[in-house]
Amino acid sequence: MISQELEGMAVPLQELVTHPGNPRRGSIDTIKHSLTRFGQVRPIVVQHEDGVILAGNHTFLAASELGWDKIAVVYVDLPEDEATAYMLMDNRSGDMATWDDVGLLEVLTDLNAKDMIEATGFTLDDIEDLQAALDQIALTEPQPFQGGYTEEPEDTAARWSERNEGANKEIVLLLPHEQYEQFFEAVGHLQEFYEETSKAQTIFKAVTERAASL
Repeated sequence: MISQELEGMAVPLQELVTHPGNPRRGSIDTIKHSLTRFGQVRPIVVQHEDGVILAGNHTFLAASELGWDKIAVVYVDLPEDEATAYMLMDNRSGDMATWDDVGLLEVLTDLNAKDMIEATGFTLDDIEDLQAALDQIALTEPQPFQGGYTEEPEDTAARWSERNEGANKEIVLLLPHEQYEQFFEAVGHLQEFYEETSKAQTIFKAVTERAASL
């Protein structure tokens, strides 16, 4: 949805092309969320001669993904090098901006209380990060240890029910994620081969048979 004030500036998307040398990588999903909620409230900047977008490449892409057929445009006529320089300056000026963290936290906290945090592009995690950076997170006094962290005997007995507690030992394997997935896939194949119902018994049989063959 293009704002009423920009409707007279709307042109078909097929008349425009993204800048082939744009090194910027924007968050199209975030822009789509903004366009969906607020509509287009400022035009993108386009080179008049060839329809190349100088500012707003990702807004154009977001609008395309949303199925828009038009977008509001401001046309300029700049020499090629000037156009490229403008594109970079437009992106760089945003990079060089900074936040007033105290003011930002106040605004985000207020909007969050009104259930509007999703409309800002920020999250609750961002609010907590700001609070931590500004030392605004209340610290609690550490509680003295009162015991009770270990497993109660009856819980241990229930966990080992029908497992012959005392006659079993646990083996823990620490593997990188990729090897973990590969390991369990291999164990699954062996389990079918040995026709075992237990992975533990499958591993035991495979290891002991291999060791006996050495």
